[in-house]
Amino acid sequence: MMLLPTSYRDRILSFEQSEENVRQGYAPADLHVHSSCSHDVLPFPDFHPEAIYQEALKKDFAYITITDHDTMEAYDIIGWDRERLVTGVEITLRDPIRVGHTIHVNVYELNKKQFEELRSIAVFDQNIETFISFLRDQNLPYTYNHPFWFVTHDKPNYRAVEEIIELFPVIEYNMKRVRRKNLMALWLAAKYGKGIIASTDTHIGQLGRAYTLSKGDTFREYFQNIADCNAFIVPQDLTLKNLNYEIATWIEVLFNLDETTPGATRYTGIGVVDRFINFCAANTYEDYPRVFPIMERCFQELARTGLFSLLYLSSQNHKARKIRKLLEIPDLA
Repeated sequence: MMLLPTSYRDRILSFEQSEENVRQGYAPADLHVHSSCSHDVLPFPDFHPEAIYQEALKKDFAYITITDHDTMEAYDIIGWDRERLVTGVEITLRDPIRVGHTIHVNVYELNKKQFEELRSIAVFDQNIETFISFLRDQNLPYTYNHPFWFVTHDKPNYRAVEEIIELFPVIEYNMKRVRRKNLMALWLAAKYGKGIIASTDTHIGQLGRAYTLSKGDTFREYFQNIADCNAFIVPQDLTLKNLNYEIATWIEVLFNLDETTPGATRYTGIGVVDRFINFCAANTYEDYPRVFPIMERCFQELARTGLFSLLYLSSQNHKARKIRKLLEIPDLA
């Protein structure tokens, strides 16, 4: 961390340190949160948009947002005008010419019409310059999420990441990414003078385990302070403990679902775990009355060993070292 400018090092706080900043008027917000409206969140009551919103109120977030994947259905469910609510969405964009791989962009304070326009650009134009131009023309706040995340079957263009960062006002430090990847994102944010947020990107209702502290009587002021590097982050990384907890939560939720969820999707990013989740989500005890209890016990025991988590974290750290050397980023870990 010593290779980071002091102005950025001093913006990274522990949970204990953040309490003093709160007393000084800095307010917390977790600006990357998913509900059951996302394709990769199971239809469990605790993950319903209203449940997510109420949980954020309990945590006394200054601003509350739900950033589901390519949908704003959550706001149709809970309403578009609620106390502290800021509309948000995580948009999937793949520009095959300029970028080459899939990126995720959080956009805030947008309406339905603006969302539909952005989705059209993302799906049909597939042009990051057009996408960013629209955001700027509409004066919408936006962030570059988890810069070193890549879709499994994408061929990542590592060198494009640095070019993309230059286009964004704010870069994310993401709890679902390993420390090496988060520190590389942080280093590039410092290199280009970009604002930073820390968020959970939670898909299992873990709001506020990482968050941003900023000031602002409106969300625009709050976000502008982040972009101007006048904010603080209270981050977390993907650790063995965090990943084990996430897998255990998925397994517990799976066997308490009231409905099936057909269709394959990624939940944890770990192939064998996601295949198990998809199988169970698409079936019920009634479909396989003898097999399901055995599967549940076996998978729970396997998950408790931490083997899946260890292998996944090892592969992610290996990729991170490869990216760091290619981009000539100092080893900050």
